Amino acid sequence: VEVYRKNLNVTIPVSAEIDSNVQILTEYQGCSEKTGECHPVVYRESLLDLAGLPDPVSRPPAGKVVNDYFRGGYYSTIALFFVIGLGLSLTPCIFPMIPILSGIIAGQSDISARKAFILSLTYVLASACAYALIGLAFGYFGQNLQSGMQHPVAISLFAALFVLLALSMFGFYNLQMPTGIQSRLNEISNRQQGGSLISAAIMGFLSTLIVGPCVAPPLAAALTYIADSKDAVLGASALFSMGLGLGVPLLVVGTSAGHLLPRAGEWMDTTKAIFGIIMLGMAIYMLERIVPAEITMALTGILLVTSGISMGALDRLQEESSGWDRFWKSVGLILMFYGGTQLLGVAAGSQNLFQPLKGVLTISMNSPSTLIQSAPNKPTFLGIQNTADLDRLLDQARKSRQPVMLDFYADWCIDCKRMDRNTFSNPEVISRMNESRLILAKADITQNNADDIALMQRLGIIAPPSLLFFGPDGELIPALRTIGYTGPENFMKVLEQLKSN
Repeated sequence: VEVYRKNLNVTIPVSAEIDSNVQILTEYQGCSEKTGECHPVVYRESLLDLAGLPDPVSRPPAGKVVNDYFRGGYYSTIALFFVIGLGLSLTPCIFPMIPILSGIIAGQSDISARKAFILSLTYVLASACAYALIGLAFGYFGQNLQSGMQHPVAISLFAALFVLLALSMFGFYNLQMPTGIQSRLNEISNRQQGGSLISAAIMGFLSTLIVGPCVAPPLAAALTYIADSKDAVLGASALFSMGLGLGVPLLVVGTSAGHLLPRAGEWMDTTKAIFGIIMLGMAIYMLERIVPAEITMALTGILLVTSGISMGALDRLQEESSGWDRFWKSVGLILMFYGGTQLLGVAAGSQNLFQPLKGVLTISMNSPSTLIQSAPNKPTFLGIQNTADLDRLLDQARKSRQPVMLDFYADWCIDCKRMDRNTFSNPEVISRMNESRLILAKADITQNNADDIALMQRLGIIAPPSLLFFGPDGELIPALRTIGYTGPENFMKVLEQLKSN
């Protein structure tokens, strides 16, 4: 006989096919530990009404390949995730890391290929440790640590750090550790190398958590498995291995930079200035997640114009000017011109960083053979803030017999903004969505609050961007789940598959 001295919670699995009442019979007996007396056995019948419960929405399966390797053993899992990391290193996930590492290496006063390799390895190992921490968080809490780090305060502080690094590159001051810490490090090893390694480790760790929150289908499937299995140790080990795979190109780029960068002199100062501009660009890249598009465009325009001027865009070339002088002047003119279009676009109300004059210039075409078609209006998304909103939406979809698309979005998600700009604004995509009578809904999880987390956990969402499709019956269609950036062509293929469901 089991004895329970505190509150007892019992979980009873119920088949999703049951939509009627369920009768539960409970038998229990209360006893006193002091006197040893027991009350009569109590039999209680309870009627549980399942008809009013929301339809279950299953979490996505972790993927057959990932599941098989997880079950295949520890070492096969580690090997699989190293390969996954190599694959992800060929995607845009790794791009923001390259200028950061290159800037760290360029900032060294006496760099060599060997020292560049050590710095790169330190950066990669710290990045892999950050991924291991993400695996631990998923194993213990089932939540994405990267999403939690996308708070405006964290992003602002990291953007400020990039500005400080840029000013150091420009020679305004030298970043160095406090004298006391430097003295301690001097007793152990070379002070400059020690400080550089610590800086590289800190930047590698923070860059992974804050700069590049990237999700791809293999990673999402793996994180889902880790969250479901609660195996934190295996999750941490697997993602550490994936981080090493992701870091292979960084090792190559970092070591090559150490070999190719000039050792000292005027060229080194020029190189540092270039990386200083790149650091300022990274600061704007970070701020893009939390500030309006107009501010991002204005900052980008100012940076490009000032960079172009500093590269000699307005300087007069002399007869004895070298080919390099002419080349830099040409680059400066291009930067200044494009920066000017950014500022002009902001003044005219544009919000498109890549096409700043789109919609600003009106071209009149008088040819009779020219057919001018007006683009369809931009689609309207219904806001979903919690699970209750989702239930109401699905109930509405059942009544109207319409399919539903739920888009998980966040302001700090760069790929989400790319999809809004390239996919959901595409005229052909808009026409296809209208033809399919698709109800469009958007869950903005920027704040990552309790409602956001509950909604993500219910639907098995790892991170944005993620698209879920529900049929006219309100049931989730797992095969149409899309993770990561989806361009117009691939999105229209998904819409075609939706028609056949």
